Amino acid sequence: MGRTALSSVAICTDGRGTYEYRGMRLSDRAVLVLPARPMSNGCFGAQSEDVDYTVSARKLLLTAGVRVLRDEPMTDFVDYSVPAPVVRQAGDRSAG
Repeated sequence: MGRTALSSVAICTDGRGTYEYRGMRLSDRAVLVLPARPMSNGCFGAQSEDVDYTVSARKLLLTAGVRVLRDEPMTDFVDYSVPAPVVRQAGDRSAG
């Protein structure tokens, strides 16, 4: 899940290997939902009729053929597929 200055995006999975791109343009809250696929470089890709969307931890890239339409750096990114670290409070004696 990530946010740029212009967009909010998420790559969701159903747990069976099917992915979905969910994007929202912040200026008018327009929503776009497309099938997504993992790419060999660790990014995720989605495609509409005219635009390719590439999502990474660093940026959201929109292209049409070889033309870059938007290259938006991520201002916030969280990978929910990676477990969060466990933080213990001082004096916590629980097992684990």
